[in-house]
Amino acid sequence: MHKIMIADKIDQEGIEILKKSLFFELRIDDKISRAELLSCIGDYHVLVVRSRTKVDEELIRAGKNLKIIARAGVGLDNIDVPIALEHGIRILNVEDKNSISVAEHTIGLLIALARHIPQTHRKLKNNVWERENFIGIEINNKTLGVIGLGRIGSEVTKRAQAMGMQVVAYDPYCSDSHAKELGVRQVTLHDLLANSDFLTIHIPKNAETTDLISHREFQCCKKGIRVINTARGGIINEAALLQAIVDGTVSGAALDVFENEPNIKKEFLIFNQIILTPHIAGNTQEAQTRIAISIAHQIVNVFETEPLLSMLK
Repeated sequence: MHKIMIADKIDQEGIEILKKSLFFELRIDDKISRAELLSCIGDYHVLVVRSRTKVDEELIRAGKNLKIIARAGVGLDNIDVPIALEHGIRILNVEDKNSISVAEHTIGLLIALARHIPQTHRKLKNNVWERENFIGIEINNKTLGVIGLGRIGSEVTKRAQAMGMQVVAYDPYCSDSHAKELGVRQVTLHDLLANSDFLTIHIPKNAETTDLISHREFQCCKKGIRVINTARGGIINEAALLQAIVDGTVSGAALDVFENEPNIKKEFLIFNQIILTPHIAGNTQEAQTRIAISIAHQIVNVFETEPLLSMLK
């Protein structure tokens, strides 16, 4: 019997799949402390996490019997993948089950930026009826610059086009045929920034994309651009973004992700032009169900199809 530690909250449908398997004994403790996890992880063969649990070198070394680390989500930012692979541990994650959710949240933030929805809501909650300082803009006939035409970027593109937006894209890894199929013109990053009324980011964070949009890039932007990031914190340099808001280059920003979660920069709380959400773009009931089911099936399949992994260490 293989022991699974589920250290973060996942949807019950995924748990039920694992419970039905004859391979596994489950412990579900989505509020387990770091200290307790370190003390007990050596007894487990599979560790399932989302974003809360940091799977660093210390935890991996403590997990002397780990065969699989499974993240019920897309990115692997909270897992030290090289160290895990060095210890012969398989890494599982879910690539495409929250694309619709993230795309919808992105569009929601785009509209909120255009029409000052959170700011006016807050005014009315404080019993202040104020209209004259909240003149919005239509998004019809505006240009949306999309960085990254993968699953999420493509879904955002379709929705933006349906609302009358023109879409230009920057993605060095996107085929011309895919861009053509979407009806999108591919341009250089410089041209995208110079011509976009809105900018949205849909790429992974890595050495190549960290600080992709920083001080130099903001100097290239169309005056008054509105910026959205539902990808990963750190792709947009936060200090550069704040400076661009101060100097008027950026008229508004909507951020769901941050460089140092959950500890966001205090300056973000000061500027009325900035809309903040706590990394919830992919956090819908439907997406979490799909993710949990997918990761559970992946875990079961590993032990069913790779008998060597089924042998206890």
